[in-house]
Amino acid sequence: MESKQPFRKLARQGYRTFRRRRILEASVLGASIIVPLFLLAIVAGMLLRYRPISGWAVPGLAVAALAAGLFVAIRYGMRYRFTYPEFLRHLERRLGLARNELVNADELESGIEALDDPLSRGLATQAVAEGTSRLDSGQFAILSRARSLRPPTLRILAGGLALLALAALAPNGFQASLDRLRAPGTFELPPALQIVVIPGNVTIPRGAAVRVQAQVPHDIESAQLLYRPAGGGWRSVEMRPAGTAEEAGAVRQAFQFTLAGLSEDTEYAIAAGHSRSEGYRIGVTEPLRAQSFKKTITPPTYTGLAVTEETALDGNFAAVAGSRATLTVNSSRPDARGQLLFEGGDPIPLQAHGNGTLVADLVIQESGRYRVALTDPSLPGIDYTSSIYRIDATPDRNPTLYQLAPERSVSLPPEMAVELDVDCLDDFGLTRLDLVYQRNDKPAQRTNLATWRGEREARVVYPWDLEGVAIVPGDVITYHLELTDNDAVTGPKTVRGPQCEVRFPKLEEMYADVHEDRKEQESDVHEMVESQKELKDELNKALQDLKSNKDLSWEKQEALKDLAEKQDKLTQKLEDLSKSLDKSLERMEQADLFSPEMMEKVKQISELVKQIQDPNFQKQISDLKQALEKLDKKAVEQTLEQMQMSQQDLEQSLDRTLQLLQKMQTEEHLDQLVQDAQRMVEQQKKLNQELERAREQGQKRPQQQPRDQSARPQDQTQRPSDPQQANEPQERTTDEERPADTSAERKADEAESPEDQKSQAELKESDASEQDQADQSQSEKDQADKKDPSDQNPSQDPKSGDQDQAQNEERESADEAPLDPQAASELQKKQEALREELRKLQEELAKLQEEAKENWEELDKQMQENETQEQAEAAQKSMQDAQQQMSGSQSKKQSLKFGRKAENDLQQLAQQMQDMQQQLQQQDQEEIIRQLYAISGNLVSLSQNQESLLREAPGKAARENAELQSSIAEGGKQTLDDLYDLGKKSQFLSPDLAKSMGQVVQSLDGSTRAFEQGNRQAAMAQGHSSANSMNQTVIELLETNQKMCSASSSGQCNNPMGKMRGLSAQQEQLNGESQGMAGQSQRLSPGQSEQQRLEELAARQEMIRRGLDEVGGALDGRKDVLGRLDDLGKEMDELAEEMRERGTIDERILERQQKILSRLLTAQKSIRREDYDDERVARTGVNPEDRESPPPLTDELSRDELLNRGILRGSQDPVPEEFRSLVDDYFQALSERGR
Repeated sequence: MESKQPFRKLARQGYRTFRRRRILEASVLGASIIVPLFLLAIVAGMLLRYRPISGWAVPGLAVAALAAGLFVAIRYGMRYRFTYPEFLRHLERRLGLARNELVNADELESGIEALDDPLSRGLATQAVAEGTSRLDSGQFAILSRARSLRPPTLRILAGGLALLALAALAPNGFQASLDRLRAPGTFELPPALQIVVIPGNVTIPRGAAVRVQAQVPHDIESAQLLYRPAGGGWRSVEMRPAGTAEEAGAVRQAFQFTLAGLSEDTEYAIAAGHSRSEGYRIGVTEPLRAQSFKKTITPPTYTGLAVTEETALDGNFAAVAGSRATLTVNSSRPDARGQLLFEGGDPIPLQAHGNGTLVADLVIQESGRYRVALTDPSLPGIDYTSSIYRIDATPDRNPTLYQLAPERSVSLPPEMAVELDVDCLDDFGLTRLDLVYQRNDKPAQRTNLATWRGEREARVVYPWDLEGVAIVPGDVITYHLELTDNDAVTGPKTVRGPQCEVRFPKLEEMYADVHEDRKEQESDVHEMVESQKELKDELNKALQDLKSNKDLSWEKQEALKDLAEKQDKLTQKLEDLSKSLDKSLERMEQADLFSPEMMEKVKQISELVKQIQDPNFQKQISDLKQALEKLDKKAVEQTLEQMQMSQQDLEQSLDRTLQLLQKMQTEEHLDQLVQDAQRMVEQQKKLNQELERAREQGQKRPQQQPRDQSARPQDQTQRPSDPQQANEPQERTTDEERPADTSAERKADEAESPEDQKSQAELKESDASEQDQADQSQSEKDQADKKDPSDQNPSQDPKSGDQDQAQNEERESADEAPLDPQAASELQKKQEALREELRKLQEELAKLQEEAKENWEELDKQMQENETQEQAEAAQKSMQDAQQQMSGSQSKKQSLKFGRKAENDLQQLAQQMQDMQQQLQQQDQEEIIRQLYAISGNLVSLSQNQESLLREAPGKAARENAELQSSIAEGGKQTLDDLYDLGKKSQFLSPDLAKSMGQVVQSLDGSTRAFEQGNRQAAMAQGHSSANSMNQTVIELLETNQKMCSASSSGQCNNPMGKMRGLSAQQEQLNGESQGMAGQSQRLSPGQSEQQRLEELAARQEMIRRGLDEVGGALDGRKDVLGRLDDLGKEMDELAEEMRERGTIDERILERQQKILSRLLTAQKSIRREDYDDERVARTGVNPEDRESPPPLTDELSRDELLNRGILRGSQDPVPEEFRSLVDDYFQALSERGR
């Protein structure tokens, strides 16, 4: 019957039957191996009963049986495992079918629907039907058998029956074998035997050892110790014989064994022969000890550190000083008690928290050592004391500051500011950085630079503006930095940085620096002139050799390269010279060393040096190097010809710069001496003012006593109610009469020549006469002022007249009285110092005259005509006389007389030197202007001759034109030489003038050659070019002349810079007088004359204020400078008002005056600097794309700075005390290696 199932469904069903059969066969075969072997394991366990080997024999054989059965089953299953196609082929073989008959039927059945051809579909359907009929007729159950299951099944049944028999016949042994499977390693103990066991049941500390001894009958040859942890498997060890022992008359054999390191409760017994002893128990208890330590550290809040916990086997720990520590000790006994025993301190009890946990709270203030002591009530007599543990209290280390800039000692920069660069570091936090500074011996002041909240590291860059500190030349500001940390336990700690100073050099030092700069500059220029001459000779020789030879040999190339390198070095020296001149100018501006005219000359020479650095010449050097690299002989020759002309100009410019520097050095020397002489006049004037104040104090004291004693009630009714109003007339009268007195004395001084040798008596008589006249005039005015306005009767009260006469006599007596010894000594020292300065001035005058003999003959002539040295000697003699008169034995009047004589002589010397300086400058200016006009006239004549030649040239012969053109060219060369010579005397002449004139001469020479060659057209063209160039040169010369005339006609009165210099000098003098008055006010009580002097000083401050307004008017348009001047003017007004209100000179007023002076000097420098910027020479712009970009700015530190910062950070790390010295030595070694 034909099957209704499809082929694949029927085949898959047969395949599943096949697989079930294989699994059954493999399982039965494996079980046939396992059951017999398991039977063998049970039998072995029963045979090895009471033997330790049984504990492993039964499980081992059982595992082997299972492994063997699984191996056989898996191996059989893998061997007869078929895939579905292999199963179909297996059926084909078993059924005797053609190869692939069933496989093809399976494949055709899956693709029969895809066949389009009816014939093919019919054939496929027939093949599938035939295959299905084949499978349907097969017996899958029979075909799937690989082997017979009967033999293995019989083996399984036989093994099972044997096991049942053993369980029935020997149940104890069978059960014992099964127990070995449940607990491998164990075995059944033999029946008990009379065995004596020592020590029996015992309790020991954990980790202790127990010696077990067994006594057995003498016929027993061996014994085993059986032991196990409570509830665990038994273990057996052979005991060692220990001799014999006698018990109750019987001899017994002894064995022993030691169980060491027991950590838990243990059961044990003794086995001997086929018997064993009873079971005993070894109890293990914990010893009394500290098992572990838990340390919880809570640092102080200000440190910002987190709470830390650590569990360790020891009690050592480190913490920041001030931290709170909780020490938890875990003991081995639940009832333990204890305390911490500190060396040299009180014990701290440990609080019990149950289950053997002990806790103590500590506050870590300092390092120390301690032990842990424990006791347990349940273990009386057993105490525990630990080894020594250490507590390291890490201190809050001092903060660290590293001053990167500036150096320890620096000079005050021109901008009146110093940048402080400080690296600050602390282990836990910074609080503030302060600057503490002191000017000279003034009280120290403090300024806060930075404050922080918790930052541990900071870099502070502070621009310290020293303008407000009000310093003048000679002052020294000492300062240091103070860095404070945030230590809240022992208090903030402050460290001081190194002591540093900012020096405002003295005038003598700054003058010496300028002179030294000038000598170096002169030496450098002289060296450059000589080098340039040598380079010019080398270039001419190289050019001649190149023209005479066709080849450019290697030796010539190297020589030309060396020539270019030398020329580059010379150019670099020019740049260095320009920088040196600019630096020297900044130094001059900073201290206001020279006059504005002198500094203007320095600026012009600096600009001249900058103009010498011709970019075209640099390009020629670069072209020469490129031509040498390309071996282009023609290009090299052309470049050398161009450089030949440029070198001639360079040599002449350098020679001109050398001459100007030499002359300027002498002019600076003269200007310095003029400034020194003027300062000496001011110093002598201040000294005389101190003498005059001492004289006034002497006159005032005798007048106060009679005036107070003669006052009556009726006289008081005639006076004003306000005593200050009553004093005003006398104050005005005294002020009006003082100039008359001074004038009379000055006339007497002027009448006395150095050669007049008057006697001391005559001088006293003359002074007495003058004083009598002044006193008489003073008395008359006093009487007139004291009249009652309502009383028109000219008659005077006889008593009042007698009183005035007595006052005049007392005033005269006070003038004749000597100076106070202390004041006289101070004044003599000041006069001696001033004499020493004058002596140095005389030496410098002698040096100047020697310089003038070489560089400036007109100056030497003027000094000889004016007898400058003789005038200085006269001033020296007057100072000596004044110093002698200041001794305690001479009168105040005589001292003041000779002091005024010395002031007058110094004034004459200073005025004489200033007039000489101005006269010399005017003469030089006039001579230069005259020569400029002469050169301009010559050029005009040459231009007219050239134009005439050009008009008449077409009608003349070429030879005649050439001769006329040659004559004009010679005139042009002479004019060029005159320009070069004049340029050595004046810096006003621009180098462009000489270049323009040089081009004129070249055009004239070219025109001459063209006429000689008969090329009339070329000659006419160059002639016209030269005429135009001459006209342009004439215009430039006239403009230069006009500039010089304007410069000579403009004086200091029209110059804001000059006015500011004058105002600064006035303020400096006013400050000096205020300081002197403040010193007197401390020694004497303020009176009427002090009030008058104070009013005078306030009025002078207002005069300086008005002068400042005039400067502001002249600076209209400079808003930034005007703003500063307006603020300064307001401060002057406030100061004058404060002086009137306070009625005395105190430290606050002196400080404000110094600040005003400092701001005046700063404003003066600002005006000069802006003038310099406005007058800079305009240059042709360059394309920024052609210029290399500067490298990016970086804040990276150098290697040494990074090393220092790393050492600073590392020094703050918490390190145990025993390692601190090693760490410090390591950092010290790093620092020395870095240096």
